Amino acid sequence: MSKLTNQCALCFAVAVSLMGISSVSSAAEGKPSPVDNTAAVNPGEPIVNQVDAKDRTSVPRGSKVACMTGPNSPRPDGESTTCPVVAYDNIQFWPLSYVDNRFDMNLVGYNADGRIVSQRPLDGARYIWKVTVDSTARTVTFWGQSNHTVVLPWGRLE
Repeated sequence: MSKLTNQCALCFAVAVSLMGISSVSSAAEGKPSPVDNTAAVNPGEPIVNQVDAKDRTSVPRGSKVACMTGPNSPRPDGESTTCPVVAYDNIQFWPLSYVDNRFDMNLVGYNADGRIVSQRPLDGARYIWKVTVDSTARTVTFWGQSNHTVVLPWGRLE
């Protein structure tokens, strides 16, 4: 492939990404090509990423990483290898459980250096398995065991 063709392919991928298309057909290969669509997210809107559960090595005392595969935890749904993490305003928010198994979560904010910059108790759910963002209501919903939820306005992500 020529240098110009490579540049055109890159421009096309960026354009498709900005339009929010998650895959496109490659005429040359006749099969879908994955495209990173993170650039299509509205600026200032929280993003939920699935992050390797082992990536969080710095956990506040009294908290633990306990991410599940579904609402029926710990059985039949078990522990997940990934955790739903909210990225917002240059902070990654991890919904952690407490080691004493209380029915709450500790929402811990980490900066780009991995340092803890905030902690907020979320009362009413534990053992996170899903996080959803409602752009219209401007809320983030944390889903825990037995589908108990905690709803937090974007402005309270701090």
